[in-house]
Order: sequence, then structure tokens, then C-alpha cells
Amino acid sequence: MVNAKKFLFCVTSFFLGYATPTGAQNTELHVVTWKAEAPKVWDQAVADFERQNSGIKIVREIAPQSSTQIHDLLTQKLKNRDSRLDVFFMDTIWPAEFASAGWALPLDRYFTAAERAKFLPAPILANQYRGQIFGVPLFIDAGVLYYRKDFLEKYGSVSRASSNSMRASFAT
Repeated sequence: MVNAKKFLFCVTSFFLGYATPTGAQNTELHVVTWKAEAPKVWDQAVADFERQNSGIKIVREIAPQSSTQIHDLLTQKLKNRDSRLDVFFMDTIWPAEFASAGWALPLDRYFTAAERAKFLPAPILANQYRGQIFGVPLFIDAGVLYYRKDFLEKYGSVSRASSNSMRASFAT
């Protein structure tokens, strides 16, 4: 297992794209990830990081795509204090669980308020527990509602729909 301070710096550096100090030589970071939808992007990100940080090797374990299965895998590894688990991806609802169990370390010293300000507020809040930050948002997605203008006009709703007029239209 790697030194905690060096490890945290390497992890946040990997995800935020910074170079790590030269003192992090001959270090392996074991990362558990979901199966990537764009694996070449991750391959390139890992290659770029390793090239910029000689002496650090990223060892990836590809976990199942299912959120439930990766949760089960991670909690088993964490409960058993698996030494081959340094970095892991969390679903947005896990930070409080993992932090309260002592499985995730606070990143406040490494993921500064200035860096957090570059993200949307909701993903930052989702990664906080008891006022500390326990994760770096990896990606953000949003559901989008599309509508057919002709249906809205047919059923008497305004052509430029607001969320309230949409709700009213769906209720009829």
C-alpha cells in the first residue's frame, strides 16, 4: 500500500490532470473502475498520466457495469482491507456511506475550493459528507425531456413549454 499523502496527491493529480512530484517513484496505484464506454479515452488518459509521472504505474481492475455489483465488489474489498485497492469509482449516492465507514479519505487538502469551483455545485455537494469532500466528479449527466410541439398545440398547451405548463399538460 502506498503512503497516504503521496497516494492522495497522485489520485487527485490523475483525475485533475496535474503532474505529481518526482518523489512518487516506483508506485503502483490500483484503480477499480466501471467498464468504460470509451475505453480508448481511458487508455490515453492513463498513458498520459504515466508519461507525465514516471515511476507511477496505474493498474486497472475493470469491475462489472452494474452499480449494485460494483458496490458489492468494493464493499467486500474495503471490508477485507484489500491492499490492491487504492482508487475506486463511486456512484453519486455512496460518498456518505464510504466516508462514514472510514473507507474514503477526505480530499479537501488536495481538491481545493478553487478546483471545486470549476464544477457544477450539485456534483460537489454529492461528494461531501459532514462538510468534507470525498470524491472528484468524474462526469456529469442529465436527463433531458423532449416534446412534440404539435402535440402541445393540439392539447392546448403553449408552444414554448415551461416545466409548469408541461406538468399541467401531462395531468390532462
